[in-house]
Amino acid sequence: MTTPRAQTHFIAFYSYKGGVGRTLALANCARALAARGRTVTIIDLDLEAPGLEAFDAFRPVGEASVGKDAKDAPRPPLAGFAEYIADCRKSGPPPSLASYVHRCKGEPGDKGVVYLMPAGKRGEAAYRDILVFDWDRFYRDENGYRIMENLRGHIAHDLGGNEKSPIKPDYVLIDSRTGLSETGGIATHQLADLVVMLFSLNRQNLEGTQGVHDSLTKLPNPPKMLLVASPFPDLGDAAETKGTLLHRRLEFVRTRLVQAVNAAQPERIPYRPVLSLEERIAMDQEEDRRSDLHLPYARLLDLILKTLNAPDFYLDAAAEAMRQNRLGEARARLEDGLKMHPEHPPSQECSPTWRATAVHRAST
Repeated sequence: MTTPRAQTHFIAFYSYKGGVGRTLALANCARALAARGRTVTIIDLDLEAPGLEAFDAFRPVGEASVGKDAKDAPRPPLAGFAEYIADCRKSGPPPSLASYVHRCKGEPGDKGVVYLMPAGKRGEAAYRDILVFDWDRFYRDENGYRIMENLRGHIAHDLGGNEKSPIKPDYVLIDSRTGLSETGGIATHQLADLVVMLFSLNRQNLEGTQGVHDSLTKLPNPPKMLLVASPFPDLGDAAETKGTLLHRRLEFVRTRLVQAVNAAQPERIPYRPVLSLEERIAMDQEEDRRSDLHLPYARLLDLILKTLNAPDFYLDAAAEAMRQNRLGEARARLEDGLKMHPEHPPSQECSPTWRATAVHRAST
């Protein structure tokens, strides 16, 4: 069976300031995609404070798991982005990414797989060098733009370097550095098809986010943008009435971040005290799914897929409708997807493929 699919999608998660749950949002989206059977690459470009490799699900296959009480136990450092840049500068882009990208152990029952390119081996030479790296010189004198384009293409076409069975991810999720940094700009301005911008609703966060929003809109081929207010304060319905501080903050979003797809109604990730004590992936926790802790991340992922116009959005929605025996809704979702994808016209050849794919997903 040939599943309808588009090109590899590159999605940057960005925040002007820390403390808004950016890495956790990326981790939840990556794990949900893997649970759905997708191949995902995650890249940690938050070089000063990398965090993705701290999640047990993102540790390499074969490494022993740690218990809940041992999350701070030392783990072997992993080569990644820092070593890739160092090797490119020394001898040009390597023929394979296998030394810099690691297959993650995931969770039992995963239908897909996640690969991690970490920031690099902290404390070692390549990592120390990249923390003080002259990115302007790299781009000006060392073909930096071309090297990063090569990395993007290499990730999209083969992670493992095996021509007979290339590993081609469906989605690449990039954890971007905060603020107005060089590596943040690489993720948002060069690599990304879509930028997910997370922010709290104070003035400094909003004005900083607006600066990046405005910069992105000036690009010749700007990425799409999604807005996520996080953590969103639980102040009650009256707090959003006209004239209140919260209303004014949301009005800033609606009127100043107008090029974002969802400026009129940004996604909201509510403040949850438990997540201030423990960064855990709600999409993987049965107790969190029962308590709806995962729902904001599920909504965000659905919006990401819809914004990318990915066939996955329509196929997964149709499959879910089939599971609940809502066949009319399932058919409508498939027809919507076919209309949105001229490369998959609703012909006698293609429509059965989409239907068969949705039926297969509904049964798994």
